Amino acid sequence: IKVKHLVKKKQLVFLNGGWVANDEACTSYQDILSNIMIGQTFISREFGEEALPKVGWQVDSFGHSKTNMVLFKELGLNAVFFARQDFRERTWRDQNR
Repeated sequence: IKVKHLVKKKQLVFLNGGWVANDEACTSYQDILSNIMIGQTFISREFGEEALPKVGWQVDSFGHSKTNMVLFKELGLNAVFFARQDFRERTWRDQNR
């Protein structure tokens, strides 16, 4: 109930919406689509259509797939985050709250 409240107030949002983070090195189009369909169906059912993600998430440290970007766009995502946080930025953020 607390999570639903945070989602409704837009204090908690979902990125990507897949059931799991997919690994571009070994998935097929069908795997990527099935993964996101399963995850977004769950989000829609549990939190409503308004909670569906608008931003993709791709943190694969071994490369980023152009195919994934195309699929994200076709699935209605407006942007994508595609990097890991550098340790220096993390340290700075921790120190400066």
